Amino acid sequence: MKKKKQKGLKFTREQFNKILQLYNVQPWLQKKEDELFDLLGLCSNIAEQGLIFDLLIKFKYLTSSDISEYYEKIVEQVVESWKLDPNETQIVAISCDDNPDSGQAILWFLKYYLVKYSLSGFKLLNIFWKAIKHVEQRPNIVLVDEFAGTGTTVINRYKWLRNSIPAKYEYNIFVCIIASMLNAKNNIEDHGIELFTPLVLQKGIKHNYEGKKRKKAYRNMYKLELKLAEEVEDIRLPNLGWGFAEALYAQQYANAPNSVFPIFWWPKLNDGSIRNTILRRLMSD
Repeated sequence: MKKKKQKGLKFTREQFNKILQLYNVQPWLQKKEDELFDLLGLCSNIAEQGLIFDLLIKFKYLTSSDISEYYEKIVEQVVESWKLDPNETQIVAISCDDNPDSGQAILWFLKYYLVKYSLSGFKLLNIFWKAIKHVEQRPNIVLVDEFAGTGTTVINRYKWLRNSIPAKYEYNIFVCIIASMLNAKNNIEDHGIELFTPLVLQKGIKHNYEGKKRKKAYRNMYKLELKLAEEVEDIRLPNLGWGFAEALYAQQYANAPNSVFPIFWWPKLNDGSIRNTILRRLMSD
């Protein structure tokens, strides 16, 4: 299917100045000029374009060097803050099956940092329920993932392990997540889960607008989302991001979380035409 050319507003000098400002704050967008102009061209008025500019300015985009810093912080938390004995600890992707996902990606890259600091002895597992098999010798379970939008997945995995590990074993469950929405962090911790997340993010619209401006921002975003396909590959459009998370987060060379505003990654318009999006997400993930 051919990509449809967008018919949008003409750009004024003020808008071009905003684009230059955006490139200065978010240099990664300089390599996505066509995608950015397609996104802005989807807007029907200046207010919608203004909302897109505002959200992109506040976007947290992790480069390879950024993510390296967070991996090191996770290792530091496990070894120095929690003081977990490597020979009694298993580091486990939060993944539930063999399909590649962010949890397994985090686990893979953590291997490098464990070797870097000569931290041998940890047992690494790519599926969370496999931790039960090793809990007798390794009672410290550290679940790892990239991003928490609502906290629901973490809580469900935690509850499943608590209900499935035989009562005769003593064990501890910890969670390390690269980035988390504040609501997700609070939700996880409210369930008594020991959580480390070095990057905590606020909702894109709710946190950055107040009163009438907030209502107008939501109204403009819903108008933009009406231009997107309601369903792609049997997946419903997650308005404002999955769980209404309103996330403004992505990692370089990684699948965009479905908690991010879909205007930045949803692949089709409501007429079925394919979009050229600034972020990418494999729909089956």
